[in-house]
Amino acid sequence: MDSNAQQDSPLSTTSNIVGILTFVVAIAAAIYARLNYLRNSDEEYFRVKTSLSWYKTESTWLSDLLRTLGVQYAHDRGAHSRQREYQMYTFVMEDLINLEQRLLDLVTEVESKASTPRGPGNRDDRWTLVPSWQRSTPSVGMAWMSVRTKALELVRQREALTARVQFLQMSMISSRLSDLEARTKWGEFKADENSRKMDGVVESRKGEYNRLETLVQQLLAHGRDTVRLDNPESDHESVRRKPPCICSSTR
Repeated sequence: MDSNAQQDSPLSTTSNIVGILTFVVAIAAAIYARLNYLRNSDEEYFRVKTSLSWYKTESTWLSDLLRTLGVQYAHDRGAHSRQREYQMYTFVMEDLINLEQRLLDLVTEVESKASTPRGPGNRDDRWTLVPSWQRSTPSVGMAWMSVRTKALELVRQREALTARVQFLQMSMISSRLSDLEARTKWGEFKADENSRKMDGVVESRKGEYNRLETLVQQLLAHGRDTVRLDNPESDHESVRRKPPCICSSTR
């Protein structure tokens, strides 16, 4: 009886084996997931680094555009209505550049950690489901994990600021088009007004020309009458000098 009680039943032995195998499989799955996560972390880090390079190029272009707008507004008297938009644009650009600098600092920190070899006295040198064999240099993925959350949050904020910059650019373009439309309408109004004035001047001058022509004709007619009254003998002379009319009569 006692010997039989001390022996495990087949069901209990099978349960123990299944439990041990389940534990081993769970550890293997966790290690595989950790390795896969580190590999994806490397790819994610390089994607963020590539995005940062594009962010720097974009911010450089936007800074040049902002500088050009500042010079234009300084010489444009009608730009006071758009001064608030320009100030908002400047404020957003400052935030954008600050975020890029913070993200650049995180990337530099990751590269610094990845390039620094681990020593035996390093407190971070411990097992995290992936051992650091031979005290070698840690991978970029391991260094990226410590700053991943903060870096992705900065990337999200940077994308949000990009959307704000685009909105401000569209607003400034709309304001500029409104100013150009107002100036065009004012120019058309002035052109129509000047055209009407010129038509009025032409009509008034035309009436003056007609009156002047009538006056000249009257003066010429009056001059001819005056000459005719002053020299009546010349009229008689002209009558005398007329040849006699030769009339032939038929009998």
